Amino acid sequence: MTISILYLAAEADPFLKVGGLGDVAGTLPGEINLAAQEAGIKLQVEVVLPFHPVIHPEMSPEIMGSFQLLTSAGKEEITIYRAESRHTTYFLLSSKSISSTPSAYSMDELMDGRKYAFFSLAAEAFCTFIKHKVDIIHANDWHTALALHQLRSKSESRPKGVLSIHNLAFLGGGTSPALTAYGFQPSHEPLLPDWAKMLPLPMGIAAADLIIPVSPGYAQEILTPEFGCGLEVFLNSRKEVICGIVNGIDTSTWDPSVDPFISSPFSVNTVSNRSQNKIALQKKLNLKVDPEIPLLVAISRLDYQKGIDVLFEALPLLPRDVPWQFILLGTGNPGLEEQAIILQSMYPEKIKTLLAFDGQLAHQIYAGADIFLMPSRYEPCGISQLISQRYGALPVARATGGLQDTILPGGATTGTGYLFTSLDADTLASTILHAIKDYKDKNIWQLGQRRAMSMDVSWRSSANLYIQAYLQLLDNS
Repeated sequence: MTISILYLAAEADPFLKVGGLGDVAGTLPGEINLAAQEAGIKLQVEVVLPFHPVIHPEMSPEIMGSFQLLTSAGKEEITIYRAESRHTTYFLLSSKSISSTPSAYSMDELMDGRKYAFFSLAAEAFCTFIKHKVDIIHANDWHTALALHQLRSKSESRPKGVLSIHNLAFLGGGTSPALTAYGFQPSHEPLLPDWAKMLPLPMGIAAADLIIPVSPGYAQEILTPEFGCGLEVFLNSRKEVICGIVNGIDTSTWDPSVDPFISSPFSVNTVSNRSQNKIALQKKLNLKVDPEIPLLVAISRLDYQKGIDVLFEALPLLPRDVPWQFILLGTGNPGLEEQAIILQSMYPEKIKTLLAFDGQLAHQIYAGADIFLMPSRYEPCGISQLISQRYGALPVARATGGLQDTILPGGATTGTGYLFTSLDADTLASTILHAIKDYKDKNIWQLGQRRAMSMDVSWRSSANLYIQAYLQLLDNS
């Protein structure tokens, strides 16, 4: 008998990718399926997504059937589409309520609440539509957490519930009226704060049989007042079912040895070829062409969570006699965008600010950068540091969440990057300066690059941990 897992997500590449969840839901299920197959384990993950109107039409999903769903808001027909991607079957659910917003997310909390309250009910009901028994429903973040809350009303034979937390700060605020409209009842967990009993993510946390934050470090952080978002007491009461598993990256997409977007492919054995990408990047962005100048970069959403404001304060603190260049790629908070433009105007020959999302250019920046800056206030897992290490750009990052789990401290001398604890401009500037000084010793720097590029940042080891977690959950039932 094959163990069946339904994996619920708001987005998944290549159907629709808005953020990091799209990367995870588009890659992890297939990696789990491949790892199970190779291990001879009969286990199959299938993904359930909302059929957003903007989903890429070239995916051409086929209609599988339909069913009626009766909720407190009325009866609605749901059409089921089926598609294959990366060793995984994807089911896309379409209905009037699911199509109420064109993309995965809008700026209207209540509208998103209606969409995902309905989708969670539809996804839970979908379990009875498919032909085989579902053993586990694996939800992601607040958008699908309500499906687990709904499961708790079922009999003992119900599927087990797993909840991945990609960012605890997004609880699903402003959605409570939508939940009421669709007949959801508040959670009755006594240790859950009253204000959280009708919010999707806390409701899902209370209902889940297993809770998986996206790194071991973040799994510990959410138990503290600093990172627990007011839920730390309740989360501590559930810590026996909390298990952090770090994310990975798609190493076929992020492979500097065959990357079609960079001018000079390279590998761990040909690190010396890497400098050609730096020269090409300097030329493209009208920076002084000099491979000896340390090239600092940040590819990030411009958000205070990412510590971008501290970075802007730190760069002017670097000594005047130390050469450096800096490239920023990203968009986000309008105030931070304005600060980025001002900073560039202060150092027009050193800084290039690119307020855009440009996937191809991101590849080129990873391949040409020397030092990757990631001073996050908190970082549940982080993807950029995994890519930068694979491409030989050593990260300077705050020791928080997944960053401390995925970067080997010690700099180029003994590690794969530079970690610091105190988030202030002086500490960040001194850590950058430390990296710049190490960069001057090419032998040490290349040893650090090779060490970073040899790190296993693939999904495979994480996929095996998910399989173990699934099996243990079912064994304990």
